[in-house]
Amino acid sequence: MGYRWNYYFISNTHWDVYAGIGGGVAIDLLKSSTNDPAQTKTTDLGLPIYFSLSAGGRYYFSNKWGVYVEAGLDDGALAQIGIWLLLTPNKITHY
Repeated sequence: MGYRWNYYFISNTHWDVYAGIGGGVAIDLLKSSTNDPAQTKTTDLGLPIYFSLSAGGRYYFSNKWGVYVEAGLDDGALAQIGIWLLLTPNKITHY
């Protein structure tokens, strides 16, 4: 669970360019152990602190759909691309 805040440098009809910071607590539900005497290691990932930095942009090609690219230090990949869907299309007013 965490929070992410983005600052938008550019936000107009077709483009969003932003940088973000986030933080919180990552709940890891993985715990493993063994009864094998040769392997006495127990892994308990606990509740680590979560922190992220990111920068990216979105391009809206319709009033609901867009594409995005993002890079940064995060819990997952260093970079990502994808499709963006606005559930309430109030950003784009005309074409």
